[in-house]
Order: sequence, then structure tokens, then C-alpha cells
Amino acid sequence: VAEDDAWVEGQSLISTVEDVELIDPDLSGERLLYRLFHERGVRVFSPLALQAKCSCSRDAVSAMLKSFAPQDRAEMVKDGKVVVTCEFCSSVYQFTPQEAGAEDGAAP
Repeated sequence: VAEDDAWVEGQSLISTVEDVELIDPDLSGERLLYRLFHERGVRVFSPLALQAKCSCSRDAVSAMLKSFAPQDRAEMVKDGKVVVTCEFCSSVYQFTPQEAGAEDGAAP
């Protein structure tokens, strides 16, 4: 398959790059790409700014909490509240047991 051949060729060309070339401030990424792939043609697009952004929200966390069984929600109550910390952005969301739906299956 031609795609497999192109992948193998690309890997072979990339393996010729030395570590020092990757950190050389005088060798731009565009120049390195051209050196490696000029025979196939190189096209470089304008860079897009990347931004780390979490999609969590109080509503999303509340909906997630309500997907747990009532007994599980009741066990999440500590010191009179349910606290959820987003593992991606470290945002902390606090809910009353009522907001989290934990009062329905209150632990005995």
C-alpha cells in the first residue's frame, strides 16, 4: 500500500535528524522540514495559537454528580458539603448536599 510506503519513508527521513538539530536555534522547523521532505513538496501553514482550556463548568460537574447512585453521593459529603476538584484545570466546585442530590440517599 502506498500509504505504508510513505510512512516508512517518512520514518526513515526523520531518523536522519540528529538531536542537536532539534535544539539548534539557527535551524527553523520550516528549514528542517524542507531539508527532509523537499522531494515530496513541503507546505507550511500559518501557526495557530494553542490555549489550554478546560471544558468543565459548575453545571457539568453537577450533572456528573447526579449520575452517581444516591448512596454514593451521600458518601461524598464531607463536613457538610460535596467538593469536586477538576483533575485537568484544578478548579474547585463546592455543592451543598441538596445541590449534589446527596440528601436522597443520606448515609445512616
